[in-house]
Amino acid sequence: MARTSLSRRGFIAASLLAGGGVAFEFALPLGRASAQGLDAAPITAFVRILPDNRVVIGGKNAEIGQGAKTMLPMLIAEELDVAWDSVTVEQTDADAGIYGAQSAGGSRTTGREWLPMRQAGGAARAMVLAAAAQEWGVPVASLSSSEGRVLHEASGRSAPYATFAAGPRVRQRLIPRQ
Repeated sequence: MARTSLSRRGFIAASLLAGGGVAFEFALPLGRASAQGLDAAPITAFVRILPDNRVVIGGKNAEIGQGAKTMLPMLIAEELDVAWDSVTVEQTDADAGIYGAQSAGGSRTTGREWLPMRQAGGAARAMVLAAAAQEWGVPVASLSSSEGRVLHEASGRSAPYATFAAGPRVRQRLIPRQ
């Protein structure tokens, strides 16, 4: 009987052919909100705010050593104006129609995604501020934010983002229509 040497790459290729490309489908709970039974308010496709004012940020790109699960969500958190220690990062579903390109490789993730992620964080912050302005009956330009709170200096009012996250003004501008 002759011995054949099979490389690791050859073994993987042979295994894939023998397995017929078997695919398994599974669903993960949508992070801390689902796991704890909390009703998270989705602000955008990438941002959900929990009732305790913690923020769940969706990381759309696979982590392969480029920092996609840290750097990109940090950009969202910075623009949203929330403290990083109040953020949980979750993998988004694979849906290019909602999240855009979700590929990784060639060290292109940062260059391709930094601006859209900043815009996602800024848009979420703008929606929360608009909802607060409507509820408080003040111009949105008179509001500011700091670490997950809406501030109205003229009246001294301050409230966490979660206060406004589930409001109708925010809810009507959720995830883009397909």
